[in-house]
Amino acid sequence: MGGNLIRDIIENSLDIFKKLDYVILQPVQNPEVLKEYIYSKGYDILDEELVKEDGKFYEIFKIRYNNNIKEIENIYYEISEILLKKKHPVMKEYLNFKLEKYIKICDGLKLNSEGSISRKKELEFKVSKIKEFLECL
Repeated sequence: MGGNLIRDIIENSLDIFKKLDYVILQPVQNPEVLKEYIYSKGYDILDEELVKEDGKFYEIFKIRYNNNIKEIENIYYEISEILLKKKHPVMKEYLNFKLEKYIKICDGLKLNSEGSISRKKELEFKVSKIKEFLECL
């Protein structure tokens, strides 16, 4: 299941999810969408894990409802602050994967519209933050 579908399932069953001690979630796609939803709806991420299997990275979240809406910097929806602090053993490889991906996209963008110029700035910011994170690992 992707992050969008998991988000929708939680949203449609809020009363149930709010009563649980914790929930383990593993979005196969769009984990950043799910993470943004989790923080904006008053859930805490208690812990996170990162696994690489068959050349793909999978994020795993342990969450609990706490009625504590948390605002975080957008980059942390994509790059786990928890995993960075833990210096997770797969994190360096994951960051390098993201870095290569964003550089490739950035290099391929044609700056012929406001949208593409904005997207390039966003990607350049992500690239600089990921380089920062890599220096700390």
